[in-house]
Amino acid sequence: MPQHSMLRLDTIPGEIIDVICDELGKKDLKTLRLSNKRVSSVATTHLAKAYMFNLCSLMTRRSLEKLAEICAHPDFGPHVRKVHLSSGRVHPREMRALIERVEDMQRRIPPPTSAQVKRAKAKMQDAMNRSSKEYELETSGDAVTLLAQAFASLRGYQTPVILDISDFEVPRWDPVTLFLDKYNHFHGEPELCFKSTMEPCLEAIFRTKMRFAELELTVDAFSIDPDERGFDTQEMNPEDLELLSSLKSISFDLVNTFDEAGTRSAGHVLSYARSLESLTYRQGCDDLDATEWPPLHQPQSITNRQFGIADTILSSVKSTGLKSLWLEYTPISFQTLVDLLEKHADTLTSLYISSVCLRDGSWAEVFSKIKKSCRFVIELDTGSLSQARSELREGDYQPLALPKEWTLDPSSGRSEVEESLDKLTNAPSLEVLNMIERRELAQGQDIPELGS
Repeated sequence: MPQHSMLRLDTIPGEIIDVICDELGKKDLKTLRLSNKRVSSVATTHLAKAYMFNLCSLMTRRSLEKLAEICAHPDFGPHVRKVHLSSGRVHPREMRALIERVEDMQRRIPPPTSAQVKRAKAKMQDAMNRSSKEYELETSGDAVTLLAQAFASLRGYQTPVILDISDFEVPRWDPVTLFLDKYNHFHGEPELCFKSTMEPCLEAIFRTKMRFAELELTVDAFSIDPDERGFDTQEMNPEDLELLSSLKSISFDLVNTFDEAGTRSAGHVLSYARSLESLTYRQGCDDLDATEWPPLHQPQSITNRQFGIADTILSSVKSTGLKSLWLEYTPISFQTLVDLLEKHADTLTSLYISSVCLRDGSWAEVFSKIKKSCRFVIELDTGSLSQARSELREGDYQPLALPKEWTLDPSSGRSEVEESLDKLTNAPSLEVLNMIERRELAQGQDIPELGS
């Protein structure tokens, strides 16, 4: 009988080990790291590339300690390209609601079992412990210390890193989940605490002199706590804020939730990002997506304050080399948009403008200026555009959508862009949109009801 020799890991060529590691998941790679030194090194590299690229962390001591540990790891740290922090907390307001729910549960008829009561009280205690620990971490200054440890390690690698702050949800992270039975459960949503997340991050940046390449801020919920609606940079040292000049890309997804200080501070950040090449701005006015409007739909009015938020932030751009501009779900004033486009006319190559409502001027004028000034744009994508009509109530505007024929396919290449701009420069004015609306309303009234 032929003899078969057993293949040993330490005899397999490195190229084969690479191929094997490409097919393995996190658990198997972690197991492979426990083998001999040569194989462990290859498995560690694959684990770092596949799973350490984007680090998601809660603002808890355990999560931040783990973040600092991974960033300091000589094999894992150099592969980190994004630090994603959650601004969600177990807020005292949610604790009060949970306590009331547990008390109500015990008065149910039929009454809950002793096991259900025990489980509910254990969940409630877990949530109370988490809430108090989060508060202690914030007030002690340890959050800044742990973030600074992570940022200091990343700074040493001199690699481009993104800082992303949002209220993302981590599966199974929230201890404020109470299942009494399949019909009766309580789930306390994490409370948005943006200010007490953003400001410690800025302090850690200043302390370590860390220069991030990109910044992403997402606020897609309205904070119940007024003190958490935004952040404040006005009293911060200008020399420290100069560290933001390294930012090449900024994404703001603000959903109209920032207070005045938060709006000013978002603009303040933009004003220091003098190397900025890419800007994405979404204000969360989802009702501006005219493709979702049913016939004769009256979209929600836009306030003067909403226009003011966009104008304040977008007029703060001080960079002179913007290459990509993405505007979506936002109102904007004509002059603010035109100034931004003309300032970067010689550098802009990519434009995305969708679900945007224009106040004053006209879209035809906007696209005429783009055609005349922005000669290097080779990617253009527009759609669901509208114009703002002033309402009788002071400060309110009604969006009037451009007809569907003005939503064009994305253009790539200068010739396609010029062809699209030729069409868009003939977009209807506000006066024409008013006439179209009156005609559609009249036609809608003339349609007889079924059975009449």
